[in-house]
Amino acid sequence: MTHLGREKEIEQTTLRCALVLWELSAPFALLVSAVVRYAIWPVIVATGRPHSLGSFKNQMQHNVNSVYVLSELALMGGPPLEFAHMSLPTLVGTIYILFTWFNCYFYAAPEFGPQYIYWFMDPTLGKATTIALIALVGTLMMSFVTFTALDTFIEWMGKSLITHLFSVAIVSAAVIKTR
Repeated sequence: MTHLGREKEIEQTTLRCALVLWELSAPFALLVSAVVRYAIWPVIVATGRPHSLGSFKNQMQHNVNSVYVLSELALMGGPPLEFAHMSLPTLVGTIYILFTWFNCYFYAAPEFGPQYIYWFMDPTLGKATTIALIALVGTLMMSFVTFTALDTFIEWMGKSLITHLFSVAIVSAAVIKTR
């Protein structure tokens, strides 16, 4: 930044925080889109009950973040994800699960018992919850790997806008569910 003709350096702490936030938001965005597409949407549709997953609001909530982070990486030269940092989103994901379990009594009136944000977070389901949580952690790690691989692929392919747009389109199509 320039202020009155003097250059001001960005503090290293600020840069590190930005990198950590990027390394968290990018894989979590893909995780949300993938979970809605491959887990939540099929289960809700199979029940036959009315739902609003195809609504504009839900589409925006669950899909646009993926397009944003993919566009940031492929089209705007976003910061890279360091493969060695894969444990960071895994740790935060685990903390989120614990947070959900500890707050299950605050989501509804006490007489209804514990309520979970998603059915697969309910520990009373036994093996189904364990399998779902392992799948979530695996999907989160795969999202991180997808970003590091996409970054490497884009760098390897060169600076072609078509390649970058194609990369965003392919990964988006793999994780985003639309009506």
